[in-house]
Amino acid sequence: MIMRLAYVIFAQCFYSLCIFVTRCQIHISQRLLSFLSLFSPSTTLFSRCTTVYRISSLVFAIVFSLVSTPASALDARFFSGNYIEHFDPDAATCSTSSTSSSDGSSGTAAEDLKDFVRKYVKMAVETNKKYGTPYETVLAQGVIESGYGKSGLTVKANNFHGIKAGGNWSGEVIDMETEEEYASGRTTIVDGFRKYPTVEAGWLGYGEFITSNSRYSEALKYPGDPRKYLQEIKNAGYATDSQYVSTVTEYIDKIEQIVKEENLSPPSSQIQVEGGNNNGANTQNASATGCTANGSKSAAGGSIVETAKSLAWEDGRHVDSDGAKPEYKQARQQYNPEAGGDYTDCGKYVATVMRMSGADPNYPPAGTAVQRPYVLSHPEKFYTKESPGMSDLQPGDILIYNNGQGHTLIYTGDLGNGFVGAQASQFDYSPTYIKQGTVEWMLGNPGVVLARTVNGNTQSKT
Repeated sequence: MIMRLAYVIFAQCFYSLCIFVTRCQIHISQRLLSFLSLFSPSTTLFSRCTTVYRISSLVFAIVFSLVSTPASALDARFFSGNYIEHFDPDAATCSTSSTSSSDGSSGTAAEDLKDFVRKYVKMAVETNKKYGTPYETVLAQGVIESGYGKSGLTVKANNFHGIKAGGNWSGEVIDMETEEEYASGRTTIVDGFRKYPTVEAGWLGYGEFITSNSRYSEALKYPGDPRKYLQEIKNAGYATDSQYVSTVTEYIDKIEQIVKEENLSPPSSQIQVEGGNNNGANTQNASATGCTANGSKSAAGGSIVETAKSLAWEDGRHVDSDGAKPEYKQARQQYNPEAGGDYTDCGKYVATVMRMSGADPNYPPAGTAVQRPYVLSHPEKFYTKESPGMSDLQPGDILIYNNGQGHTLIYTGDLGNGFVGAQASQFDYSPTYIKQGTVEWMLGNPGVVLARTVNGNTQSKT
């Protein structure tokens, strides 16, 4: 929005400058013509040239004044609600009908929508599985609020849904100009928005935001009903725009058609939310007691240490993905299915432990580039310390770093035979016990963070 505003101001200033220059040209031409007439009565040729010059200058100024019109029109298409920067398709200059250029190329809003859906549907579905937010609605909100993924907030901050920072956000913040709609009318303000480290984190961040706010609990009862979910988050105050529901619903209809025609995903009504909850609420309360969502006893009794031990080889063996412990393969399918294959990935192992133990059912499924900012941005879930030492560690602590390449492991304390932790190593070996030397190496990496759950669900239970 700031770039659009700057463009409008520049266009208006340049236009004014052109008018000023044109007037000066005319004035100088008149003075010069008067001066020449003193010396020569025959000024017909010069007069004609001057007239042509005047006309061409005026035409240039008039034509250039039109440059500011598209910028103004573009600005009119954007307005925001309480938590979003909202794109109004009704005010857009493009339409869904095909438009062709002289070179035969074509571009349409419909094609932009299809490209957006194809690119981000998997991320929206993962958010649906993890948080119980219908992916059709999440996509519709994303395409509208990000301007097909091209808004400044999206490009600069991976924030597809215009989510503001708020008092509970401890991650990076980017200040953006936004327009709010209230009963008294619309007003423009500058506000802070959440900045996500990756595109994936941006989509998952939407689900985390919804599930971490109790006022949206009613909406989470409808993980398979995009329209009912949309109405409920609007009722709870997600957006102030009076036309928000009808605008988003229009896009839900189009997205459902695209997904069905191209067989991109089953509808949200057929997607199983993590933990099997029909209402999409997270399962932390059930899991923290040592039980899974279906009521059966967790293999680790809710303990990070015990879960980490149960999924790793006790003798420190280094075996590839195929040689992973059978209990770990089963746990991945049950607790971290979205992580896909590769049982040697360190982040996937830690995520599976966190989810299975009940310490954090919403822990990102993979990727230290996502997991590190996640623990830092959730002080309600994790105590964190950057650049910790060996003396800072307690059993159940997570160590994680990412400096282009990353790694993460779990410190367990003394396991006997010199083992003090467990980890996997991507493309090298599946989860296994590790000794103190590996932990000390980890602590020596720049940017390493210690993350400790604040719910007490870390120690080995006896």
